[in-house]
Amino acid sequence: MTPQPLQEADGTPFLKGAFDEIDAKWGSVDAYLEKEVGVTKVDLARLKALYLE
Repeated sequence: MTPQPLQEADGTPFLKGAFDEIDAKWGSVDAYLEKEVGVTKVDLARLKALYLE
């Protein structure tokens, strides 16, 4: 069985609104993580290396 993303009644993925808001306020998820969460560029590079291999 293929996992299905959570979605609004109209079929829009549930997280689209969150990502749209992040893009509007910070320009990207990377910028959000750096400016609001405190994840450094080094931290982010390490996370990407670990989880996106």
